[in-house]
Amino acid sequence: MGILGALDPYKRQVKVIDEAHSEPSRPTSVTDVAVALNTTGPTSEEYYQAVVINSLLKVLKDPTLTTMHHTVIEAIMAIFKTQGLKCISFLPQIIPAFFSVIRQPTPRMQEFHLQQLAILVSIIKQHIRNYLVDVLDLVKELWSNPSLEYHVVNLIESLARALNAEFKPFVATVLPSMIKLLEGDVSSRIQTCTRVFQAIYAFGSNVEEFLHLIVPPTMKIIERQDLPVSFRATGLKVLDGLSRKVNFSDHAGRILHPLARVLSGPAPMDFKIQIMDLLSVLIVQLGSDYAIFVPMMSKIVLKQRIEHSRYDSLVTRLLKGERLSYDVLPPEPWLETKSDSQAQAETGRMTVNQQHLKEAWDVSQVSTREEWNEWLRRLAVEFMKESPSHALRACKSLAELYLPLARELFNPAFVSCWTELFDSYQEDLVRCIEGAITAINAPAELIHALLNLAEFMEHDDRPLPIDIQTLGEYAMTYHAYAKALHYKEIQFFSEPNSTVIIESLINVNTKLQQHDAAWGTLVAARDRHDMQRHEQWYEKLGRWPDALEAYNHRLDDDPDSSENIIGRMRCLHALGDWEELSDAVQSKWNHAGLDERQQIAPLAAAAA
Repeated sequence: MGILGALDPYKRQVKVIDEAHSEPSRPTSVTDVAVALNTTGPTSEEYYQAVVINSLLKVLKDPTLTTMHHTVIEAIMAIFKTQGLKCISFLPQIIPAFFSVIRQPTPRMQEFHLQQLAILVSIIKQHIRNYLVDVLDLVKELWSNPSLEYHVVNLIESLARALNAEFKPFVATVLPSMIKLLEGDVSSRIQTCTRVFQAIYAFGSNVEEFLHLIVPPTMKIIERQDLPVSFRATGLKVLDGLSRKVNFSDHAGRILHPLARVLSGPAPMDFKIQIMDLLSVLIVQLGSDYAIFVPMMSKIVLKQRIEHSRYDSLVTRLLKGERLSYDVLPPEPWLETKSDSQAQAETGRMTVNQQHLKEAWDVSQVSTREEWNEWLRRLAVEFMKESPSHALRACKSLAELYLPLARELFNPAFVSCWTELFDSYQEDLVRCIEGAITAINAPAELIHALLNLAEFMEHDDRPLPIDIQTLGEYAMTYHAYAKALHYKEIQFFSEPNSTVIIESLINVNTKLQQHDAAWGTLVAARDRHDMQRHEQWYEKLGRWPDALEAYNHRLDDDPDSSENIIGRMRCLHALGDWEELSDAVQSKWNHAGLDERQQIAPLAAAAA
């Protein structure tokens, strides 16, 4: 007979494997949760990541839920921050979703989403390379919006740090727009220009052939006395950092003469010391090429009474012809900024507060329909809050705001907590669930949710210890016929001689339009058991000749039975035997009672 009420887990796994082999070129879809279920099992972190990201992407794709997109992005980023590179298999769905929300014309949200995309790039590192062209297309679109310049540059910086030398072919695409930000009235966008300097520093050796574009605007900013000293010092830092990676020999004059003018002019001594730090780096890089600038710089240093022991030592060693090394120099500027910010995956499972869950699933004070709905909502949210899975717990804020998400992730959140509960807590939880299913005022939505949960747990080979008969009866009552069939078949295997269960099986199969299965069950029961009134099942199954034969046999034993006479009339009507039907009506009509005539009248009218 087979378990027809639910998918066979083994057959489902085989099908998934066959599809994977037959379509090797098809990209893996997050929505194909069965793949994660087959390869990892429903209690693994990879499975939870799959179902959670699938649900979050549904929210992002819904244009009516734009107010939720901010929270969805936060949830996705929380997953990546805790799981790191374990989530890279979902990038084909995540990256386009980011593009979609960034392009939504909401300035404040665009800034936030660009910032999060930059953080995502810093986490996934070189794995962004497959989407780099699309990211840069997005950057081109957003350059025209002044309010987004800072965040666009921040994104470019993250790309450069993530890809290093792989980013070199794309420097020419983004650098001209960045240089424009350093020209003109920079006083109104100091923060953005500071980020531009940091991004240029992140380019590293990739900008060597573009120094003729970078040096002039940088030196102009360093010379401008109307700008904040801290901002001018940022220009010194970018030159300091780049001078350790690229060759400035062709641009020495363009750098050293402006620096000499700044040292000669009115500037804070701290700023002049920073210039001397930069000169120290340039001495090491330029070597003997710096010697022609020593007299000019020495004269300025002496006149301005600038003391800098490192510079003096390097000049002395240079003039003596000694070998100079970067080892004597201080660390690179922004060294902490370029440090690896990649998120380390958290391997440990989080702790479940079982007492909080017990308070949430308690049903002692629940009675009305509204209270049951609130109980289910609270339970779904609490399971997500207490889930040991990082992916599920990342959605707790969104689940409180958007109930459909909590309902959709209810089953995975439940099973993630179930395995962590003590036996006594599991028993109490099962009692509460059974009480909710059998409650008088429980809404249909609640019953369906709990029936789905029971089915989900059974697929996970962790069936809830709830009476099968109870599950079958309530599944039938609330029209969950597939589930009802599944539970009735389980009952049949344990009680194969129960005529009540057999009749229930026939009834459920009939409801599911599985007439062949219902007929097979009826034939087997008729041959093996003493089923009463099986002619009525013949009628329900549309087996009118068999039903007519059964009624004729009944009438041979009891020719005056009104029930059998009227049943025979129904069979004649269905078979179109109008003469026989007319004769049967005429012989019965005069002796029929009022109720019987009401049943016979439509049949008589058809036979007239």
